[in-house]
Amino acid sequence: MHRQFVPLLSRRILHDRNVKIFSFEKCSAAEQIQNDADSIVQKLVWEKKTSLEKSQALGGKVEELLRLFQSSENTIKSVILNTPEILKYSPSTVKDISRVFRFHGDLEIMTEEETLHLLECCPDILHIEQTKVERQISSLFGRTSNFRVPWNVVLTENPELISQDVRAFTQFLDKLRKYFSKEDLYHLLKNNPRIFDENFESIEKKIKFILYRMNVSLNRISRTRESVTMPLDFYQTRYDFLLRSGLYKPPDPNQKGMKLSEAKPHFSNICDPNDSEFIRVCAPMLSLEEYNVFKTLMYTEQEERRTIFTETEVLSDQDFLRYEDENFNTYHKGKKKKKKQK
Repeated sequence: MHRQFVPLLSRRILHDRNVKIFSFEKCSAAEQIQNDADSIVQKLVWEKKTSLEKSQALGGKVEELLRLFQSSENTIKSVILNTPEILKYSPSTVKDISRVFRFHGDLEIMTEEETLHLLECCPDILHIEQTKVERQISSLFGRTSNFRVPWNVVLTENPELISQDVRAFTQFLDKLRKYFSKEDLYHLLKNNPRIFDENFESIEKKIKFILYRMNVSLNRISRTRESVTMPLDFYQTRYDFLLRSGLYKPPDPNQKGMKLSEAKPHFSNICDPNDSEFIRVCAPMLSLEEYNVFKTLMYTEQEERRTIFTETEVLSDQDFLRYEDENFNTYHKGKKKKKKQK
């Protein structure tokens, strides 16, 4: 039988979203957990994430979760408030699944707080049988033992890996490994955890463009956030904007030494998703309006290419410029002929 839910506003103050409780009276650890549980349930009711009728049954589950995750007190409170769906499952199930993700043999893969964030992002994992989760995790870790993978980031951002075919994941890593060293691959995945949302061919096009066209090293690509997870047009447009403005300075291809210089502006600044920040750091003498006009022109240029050439044909920038020059020259020659006839 669950303890009767009693309002406690007269005795406590709620502080911030993590529900830190400040009590006017000293109380034992057990009483504090009871008070915290009541306050969390109250907030769920206030935010209409549960009904008053159901709140009485939830109090016991919240209290048990707070007991089981005392070392991650603020995190479990936040998870309950942000994802009350976890209250559909028994607290012991939440604890068991959390433990499955924490350890692989004697190796700690994720911290307890990270496992809670994973369950916050994808509470449906709790619906899968524990033995099935354990088998999938063992298979995932076993097949990728040759790689160094930042599992705490990858699993949190890609919880679907728990139910997908492991072979597709390892094949993707194998293809990336052709470009990146073991250490660089670790940083690439850490900075681009959503890389698995796209097929490898799309990622490879971006890697080749950044590597061969922008002359950015693989080491720098791997250590830059969002270096390969934005659309290809994003990198192309920013590179062309800086290049045509005379602001992009590629590294010297003949440089020697232990510490080689890199392209400027710094690649991490080029990858900043905020257009205003990109202009402020990389092209301070130009305005955001000018960049927006340039993007419009680039879009028009791309549309013109599509209307001229079929989808199966590959058109390089040199071919396109040559095509424009030929048409431009022909146009002017025609006008000159008309003038002569007159």
